[in-house]
Amino acid sequence: MPKGPSTHLEIASGGSAHGWRAVFPPAQWLATYRPHWLAHDAVSGVTLAAYGIPVSLAYASLAGLPPQYGIYCYLVGGLFYALFGSSRQLAIGPTSAISLLVGVTVADMAGGDTVRWASIAALTALLVGGMCVLAWLLRLSSLVNFISETILLGFKAGAALTIALTQLPKLFGVKGGGENFFERIFVLAGQIPDTNLAVLAFGLTAIAVLLLGEKFLPGRPVALFVVVISVVLLSVTQLSGLGFTSSTSTPCVS
Repeated sequence: MPKGPSTHLEIASGGSAHGWRAVFPPAQWLATYRPHWLAHDAVSGVTLAAYGIPVSLAYASLAGLPPQYGIYCYLVGGLFYALFGSSRQLAIGPTSAISLLVGVTVADMAGGDTVRWASIAALTALLVGGMCVLAWLLRLSSLVNFISETILLGFKAGAALTIALTQLPKLFGVKGGGENFFERIFVLAGQIPDTNLAVLAFGLTAIAVLLLGEKFLPGRPVALFVVVISVVLLSVTQLSGLGFTSSTSTPCVS
């Protein structure tokens, strides 16, 4: 495998860049880029897209936004990271926990208005971006070391349970509801008798395909395949008339 642009840059320059070249990495490696690297970069780009598309759809839904917003943000974020990012291995972007926190916070402020919901979420993204720039200027990344692993573990576990509970009503084909974790459990338990069997069977089949793909086809874009096939089936068959609803009409976070 050929070495990446940043590796060749370090060899050619003999050290790290300074000044505006440090802020705009393409100015460092573009002159040393080799045409035969393009095939490997193209494969990497397709692989990243296969991962990013279904993830971006899910994160947007968790934030209470139409799924296509996640695609738009991934496109813009990927472009800017290509221009200003300096690492070939670093994965940067939203997480399920952040998306859920945004959705829960915006829910009270939007008051059910989907347009206001999207506007507040967009403003939140701009404010967080500005804070990240400020933190970079002040070299505040070392503050992360003061957060204990126990706190992070508890946060991840709580976020995982909360996220799972927000998605279970969709799996069972029921409305769900509730303002907090335990209330949502009771609401979901009361709606179990109204389970849409077609939606449940479709969801369990998709989960089974994902698990089997992870086991027998590691490294392949199985999640993207499931998303594409699901969209096609719901578009060209009569499944859409069996209780499947779009998540783009109303926010999914109560």
